[in-house]
Amino acid sequence: MPKFYYSIKQLIAMEMLRDIYLDTNMVLPYFVNLTQNRPQPKVFNYLYNVKKRFHYFVSNLTKVEVFRKLHSEHNTDEKECYQLWNLFKEALSITELEMEEVYLEEMAKLVAQQPSTRGMIINIIHLLFAKHNNLIVLTGDKPLKDRFKVFYNNVLDYDEFKKL
Repeated sequence: MPKFYYSIKQLIAMEMLRDIYLDTNMVLPYFVNLTQNRPQPKVFNYLYNVKKRFHYFVSNLTKVEVFRKLHSEHNTDEKECYQLWNLFKEALSITELEMEEVYLEEMAKLVAQQPSTRGMIINIIHLLFAKHNNLIVLTGDKPLKDRFKVFYNNVLDYDEFKKL
């Protein structure tokens, strides 16, 4: 009898899943370290070393979050924000997707079924965006992964991603 269910790991091995959506918390340390002249985080180095095996995606919402952090907490001006963003996208061959809609009704259902904090709302938007674009979410946010896996199970943390 044919097998109809495959794990994320099996699908990636069969090269059926290669599209990875990078959650903001996975990319933010890259920018912070650049502004502070510190070495790049292990996550970034690993993503860079395996970039030929995957297609990486971010959204314009990710860009908004990164720019807010850079400007508000690291005194980075607008021009430098764009320069750092473009450097980042080029380094990992990232495709930036435009988030044109927010899935508010679907979000309402999620938060009505699972307890969540105000800060979790942005993460839910990322999750739903990835779901609607058939992307695997790579996140460092364990509560997002654990609480909402019943709604979208193509979510990996860094340790799981390294095992692929």
